[in-house]
Amino acid sequence: MKLFMTFNPHIENYSMKKLLNDFRYALQKYYRKELGRRYYKHINNQYTIAIFEENGKKFFEKMDEATHLIKYIEKDIEYKREPHLHIIADIPTHTEKDFFNSLKDTLKIIYPSLTTDYQLIGNDVDEKNVWNYCSKEDGKILSKNDLCEKSAINIPADSTFSPK
Repeated sequence: MKLFMTFNPHIENYSMKKLLNDFRYALQKYYRKELGRRYYKHINNQYTIAIFEENGKKFFEKMDEATHLIKYIEKDIEYKREPHLHIIADIPTHTEKDFFNSLKDTLKIIYPSLTTDYQLIGNDVDEKNVWNYCSKEDGKILSKNDLCEKSAINIPADSTFSPK
């Protein structure tokens, strides 16, 4: 079953590198519990995952009256830079709640202001809509291999505020 999750710490001008590092830590903690101490040797047992970076609202939704489809309109206004992650994961049906709750609980300790969202992707149309929504911000798209190889956290350091 495909799952769509959002993790937003609600910290303005926060480092995306730090947020990805913390998400990677939460994922490692889950896999250590499920696959054992040497979880990294069981990459085939780890779930397929796509991580989308988003820095804030750049596009706004507008319903097209003629086609009744949602269009994304870019606004030329100053928007809040509030980094958060959208995740699409392919997870066995019996473990989806545990997976989400484990990630949420670990990140909630690090970010007390964290808000989360969790939705099942029921069919191909829903999956297409989720991919369109996630890709509209033109952020980096990372996979489980990026996290395993640490290439996700080797982003050049930015000069943003980091409370940790």
